[in-house]
Amino acid sequence: MTATFYGQFCPGKTYDEINEATYAMQEAGIIPLLAVPTEEDSKNDVDGDVDSWYKENTRSFIECIDIISRVGVEGCPKVTHIKLTALVDQALCEKLGSIILENNGDDKEILGLLSTFDTKPVQLDMLSKEENLHLNESLARFEEICKHGSKRGVHLYVDAEYISINPALYLLSKAMMLRHNKTKPVLQVTIQAYLKSAKNETEKILKFCRDADIVFGAKIVRGAYLESEKSRAETQGYENPICDSLEATHDNYNEIVESLLRRISRNRNGKIHVMVASHNEDSVTHVVKRLHDFGIDPMREAVIFAQLYGLSDHLTNWLGANNYPVYKSTPFGTVEETMPYLYRRAQENNSLTKGDKRDRTLINMELSKRLRQLILGNEDQENMQ
Repeated sequence: MTATFYGQFCPGKTYDEINEATYAMQEAGIIPLLAVPTEEDSKNDVDGDVDSWYKENTRSFIECIDIISRVGVEGCPKVTHIKLTALVDQALCEKLGSIILENNGDDKEILGLLSTFDTKPVQLDMLSKEENLHLNESLARFEEICKHGSKRGVHLYVDAEYISINPALYLLSKAMMLRHNKTKPVLQVTIQAYLKSAKNETEKILKFCRDADIVFGAKIVRGAYLESEKSRAETQGYENPICDSLEATHDNYNEIVESLLRRISRNRNGKIHVMVASHNEDSVTHVVKRLHDFGIDPMREAVIFAQLYGLSDHLTNWLGANNYPVYKSTPFGTVEETMPYLYRRAQENNSLTKGDKRDRTLINMELSKRLRQLILGNEDQENMQ
């Protein structure tokens, strides 16, 4: 399994292995986007030493920033992902999310306290002493990563996760955006277009950035927890937050990107940055067309594209060959570290393409091609022995 799955969707765990893969990308006009593949379930394997797990995750994110600062492409943003539940307890995020929802989505009061945590420790009445302590420690870890990203010129995309914790993730992200996004998009959020609320969430974050006079940045994705969100809604008895159909998700995605492109075309002040993260050929070609319609130069006006390493290479290669800034989201680490992440992403892409025949066919073709290359490569090695 290591050879057929890990080896084709993860370039390795050492700098030399990663550098070899990223060099090949750069030769094809493709920019590496390294990611630390941390999954919440891995916390169960630390034998109770959770603090060490958080510290190790912080170290891994810092290391990732250092690597991407050395392998990025000159003139293009250097970027990476971070997952906040690798730094802060998911249960605390769920509690903060519930508090925000009970307050009709208003997080301004809490946000004001969080954004100045280093001068005045956060003490929220609705949290226990232990929860407040953990929140302050988590903010310090997050701040260390953001500060290092800013120092090394690497922009950070905070992954969205489950709908129950996203309000807390946006809260924590906005606290850091206030501190670090005054002139550049050091920290950027993720918008999940498979959620019915995605357009509204985008507008809220845009307004927040405009009111605070800071730089907005977002990665627009379809979503990574589709099956889990449906299952949670069924078991917990609330309305399914996912769009009613795949077409509705596609429409949501395209409308969000269209709205952001319109804003960029109207006010070219560098205050809006967008990553179009999609394997959907229709969405990508539509965005390319609209960039031309609006007269937007993506290299100058911060519109970039991304696909996962090992998938949709036909799209990535076309974008790279035509001088569009395109990234490959590339996990790195050991088999044990990366397999849970790769498995979830495989499930995600199966769910989001099962109703899209062309995307499904292209992805299957790519998988088949890579397996053939692997088999032929092994046969060549055997013949040489």
